[in-house]
Amino acid sequence: MSRATQIQINLLPWREELRRKRDVALLRGGIAALALTGLAIFGAYQYINGLQENQQRRNAYLQAEIGKLEKQLKEINELKRKRDNLIARMEVIQKLQNDRAEIVHMFDDLVQKLPPGVYLTEFERKGPKLKVQGVAQSNSRVSSFMQALDSSSWFENPELNVINVTPADGRRVSRFTLNLAHKAQETEDEQAAGDDGNVRASAQ
Repeated sequence: MSRATQIQINLLPWREELRRKRDVALLRGGIAALALTGLAIFGAYQYINGLQENQQRRNAYLQAEIGKLEKQLKEINELKRKRDNLIARMEVIQKLQNDRAEIVHMFDDLVQKLPPGVYLTEFERKGPKLKVQGVAQSNSRVSSFMQALDSSSWFENPELNVINVTPADGRRVSRFTLNLAHKAQETEDEQAAGDDGNVRASAQ
């Protein structure tokens, strides 16, 4: 046996220490990766949350503006309704004024068309339709009255509905009922348009 000193080196602790250092480094890397992943997730969450909050603010703003527009539309519709009602009332008033003037003209024309010996007892109007009742001394006077109405500028289409000969105060009289129509009158605008057309035709 050699007298040289044999030295035995135990490498096991060194290897264990190296493995431990590697494990620690791997663990640190994993923790760092997890931390970075967590930060990325948190940043993404914050970004998405910010987008949602911004969208919610925009939605709230749009809803508020829509509410204002709806309120304005209601006010506009109410104003239109009031305007339409006012126009309708003005048209009714205008029609009543026109009707009142027409009735005056019709009565005046009716009196002028009455021949001697004819008396009216009732006058009824329903739109353009008219009904006249009266008493005449004879049937011929009723015929004269109808002819006068037929040439009138306010009446047209006189039709004899009923005629009865009855005694009255010792005399025989004819009680009659006439149906006739009110002749449509030209308005001022129509007359002006007609006059303008006549002037143009003359100029040509």
